[in-house]
Amino acid sequence: MLKHKKVTTDDPTKLPINIAKSDGTKLTDADLTKTVTRTIKFKYPEGYTGTKQDTITQDVAYKRSVTYDPVTKKVVSFGIWTGTGNWDEASVKEVKGYTSYVDGSQAITVDKVENPTENTTVQVEFKAGTQHVHFIAIDDKTGMTIDIPFNDNNPELATDIQGVTGGIVDKKQAQSYIEAIVGRLTAMGWIYDGHGQVPYVFDDDESRDQLVAINFHAQINEFKPDDKLPNGAKDPNNKDGQIVREMIKTRTIIFKDANDKVIKTVKQTVDFVRDVYINKVTNQVDHYGDWQYRDPNNKSWSQVDVSKSGYTVKITDVTNDKVIVGNVVMESDVIKPTDQNSIIEVEYTKLPESVVPSEQLSFNTEKKGKLTAGRSNKTAKQFPSRIVKTGKLPQTGSDKDAAAALGIATLGLSSALGYVSKRKKRRN
Repeated sequence: MLKHKKVTTDDPTKLPINIAKSDGTKLTDADLTKTVTRTIKFKYPEGYTGTKQDTITQDVAYKRSVTYDPVTKKVVSFGIWTGTGNWDEASVKEVKGYTSYVDGSQAITVDKVENPTENTTVQVEFKAGTQHVHFIAIDDKTGMTIDIPFNDNNPELATDIQGVTGGIVDKKQAQSYIEAIVGRLTAMGWIYDGHGQVPYVFDDDESRDQLVAINFHAQINEFKPDDKLPNGAKDPNNKDGQIVREMIKTRTIIFKDANDKVIKTVKQTVDFVRDVYINKVTNQVDHYGDWQYRDPNNKSWSQVDVSKSGYTVKITDVTNDKVIVGNVVMESDVIKPTDQNSIIEVEYTKLPESVVPSEQLSFNTEKKGKLTAGRSNKTAKQFPSRIVKTGKLPQTGSDKDAAAALGIATLGLSSALGYVSKRKKRRN
């Protein structure tokens, strides 16, 4: 029995005409070759106006052989499809403010497929990303963010509105947030200065929030020198926190004897005062006013006469290390807040007991033949003599000293009278 010779080929160009397949249809080139395609499509949000990525197609070519009977011109069988192509990984270009999803799963690439056998379509969809509008309080003076306190009685305030890229910001919600923040902070002593514009839509930047600044400055209260200060108020620039509203400039005059013993001390003062301005929020000094004289009529240290009968005086300016000549501590210049305090020492030294010259005596014989004492003249003979002053020197004189002095004076007068009498006898 004769058998027909079978022919096998995978070259479509070598196929005879009118070869029929088992279903009766004609054999064509497409029965021996095929292309498997992956189509990647991109779907963007409505209203998106940015750059869009074009559809991507990826093909893999396959072929197979066919065996047919050249006599009956019928296909006997087909071979296995063969091919070496792959669908390579495909990158999805980022769209700012949106998240990419590949066939419903968040992804930024379309995976590689080796030796695909069926056509397929992949859908890449971009969905708007999550965005935030955040409300913050700002101290206008420092530019720093103000912490919004909360506790059991004052719960934490909402400061964030969430939405999606391109979504509408809820203005009523935003206004309620602002009012709550302003209410909380003004109760603490902050003064509301206004706020920035609330955005109409959410932006497309997921790396940062859209900020709405609510501006404040701290309430500053003025306190005069004699006003009562708030409890616990402090000056942060002083180590002990003391608030200084008064400053006294003092000149201290110290009186001493020759043994350096203090006899008495006199203090002269000029009093300065100033206002203080306290931050109500922090209860701390914000700043001070200028120094002013408490008494406008007392702006200097007055003059002091330190002379003392029977004593020498030495005046030393201890502060400036110099000796002051005279018996007066002079009035100072107008004292300024920047001037330093002054210390003056006055030292007394007792004068020594001494015999001092008296007025010279002369005797006048012209009146009624009686000798009288008077100042020297041309007709009267001058007699030099020394007498001790009568009375007591401060803390040194005595009655005995006075009596002695009187005796010496009497003796001198007697001698003088005797001398005059002898001269008259000679002349006669």
